Amino acid sequence: MVQISTCGEKLCGTIVGLTPNRQGVMPRDVHGDPQCHLPLLRDLRLHEDDGRWHGTVTNPEDGKVYDAEVWVPSDGKMRLRGYVGVPLLGSTQTWPPFNGKLQADCRFH
Repeated sequence: MVQISTCGEKLCGTIVGLTPNRQGVMPRDVHGDPQCHLPLLRDLRLHEDDGRWHGTVTNPEDGKVYDAEVWVPSDGKMRLRGYVGVPLLGSTQTWPPFNGKLQADCRFH
């Protein structure tokens, strides 16, 4: 789960919910630190021409940073497109709203 919040005139997103692996271990980032509370989306600015927020997204597994655009169509599910160079060379994920409960260690149910 990612919490989207304002950062001045921009948006940012931080990991606040994760699923542990089969052994019950929570995911770790490229440096071996827990991914819980890891900044994922940064510097998202609204572009009036397309109505989307543009910034960067970090892959928590390898630390690579990609260009990103975020938008929420009428179905209410956020779309995140990460790409290199131009959006055409990317991949889109659909993130539905989360209505569950989070625990302090980022586990959710």
